[in-house]
Amino acid sequence: MTAFVKKTLKGAHKRLVESLAQRAVDGLRREEEEEEGRGEREEEREKHG
Repeated sequence: MTAFVKKTLKGAHKRLVESLAQRAVDGLRREEEEEEGRGEREEEREKHG
């Protein structure tokens, strides 16, 4: 492989890894927010019920 191809592949791989990592972090954050929201709704039901 030429140096250009190696450099291009390395850059593309780095961007892919970064985007996958960011997507994973966003997914975890969203799951935590959903869990917190569910907990708050359950607490309200217990208070009123």
